[in-house]
Amino acid sequence: MVHLFYKNKKDNIEICYDENEYEGNLTLGKKDKPFNYNTLEPSILRANSLKILNSVFNTNYESDDELHKFMKANKTDCALKIFSSERNIEYPDYIMRAIL
Repeated sequence: MVHLFYKNKKDNIEICYDENEYEGNLTLGKKDKPFNYNTLEPSILRANSLKILNSVFNTNYESDDELHKFMKANKTDCALKIFSSERNIEYPDYIMRAIL
């Protein structure tokens, strides 16, 4: 899908994304829709750890998928807590490439 973006790529714009594709077993909702492990929240969890993000969010989840569900349901609150955290939060490489 990302290769479609290169069709109209501009010289002064770099398209940054995680080249890896991640999968898991988590499903959501009544229709058991597969969770998308290739979004920002799972990327931030992969760049850090369950322990670190539990500390940032003041939660006590025991699995990555439990935290994935929490982060998906509380996107704004999670973003604000990450932004205002005094902990050193690591960001995914593709995000760092985009801002540097």
